[in-house]
Amino acid sequence: MSLIESKSNISRIFCLLIIALSLAFESSTQIDEYSPYECYDDWMLKFEEFSTITEEHGSTFEDSRPLEWVKRCIGYENRDPNDKDHVFGRTALHYVSTYFGAVPVMEYLLKNGADIEARDKLGVSPLISAIYINFWVPDTYVAHITEHIKFLLEKGANPNGQD
Repeated sequence: MSLIESKSNISRIFCLLIIALSLAFESSTQIDEYSPYECYDDWMLKFEEFSTITEEHGSTFEDSRPLEWVKRCIGYENRDPNDKDHVFGRTALHYVSTYFGAVPVMEYLLKNGADIEARDKLGVSPLISAIYINFWVPDTYVAHITEHIKFLLEKGANPNGQD
């Protein structure tokens, strides 16, 4: 074996070692796949997984999985309903207020201590989140979000709140 072939083999082995180490490091730092009823810090990702986006209604919860998931997180895993995600500082109530069909989830969150006036990093409350979404959704969806706005106001959200 010549000196050139030997150096070439050493560099190949070195490259393979670097690739193996990078893959090992990457897999140890990755978050496991979201399973249907597991709690994570980022509420939004989980609720987006549960939602269906339709042309007529925008983002909608068409089944009971979001409510079941929240019940598991709060009821069985003793999660604080006011936990905030690390990106925007939003609570579950912020996120679900923008999805059609979320009134039962909002009701459960509020019954279990969710702060109706919680503020995210921009100073936005769940009520303001629901109002903002009206600017970005089809007209057919506005009536459904209006239902959420009415619900939040009936439960004591401040109609004069500002961001």
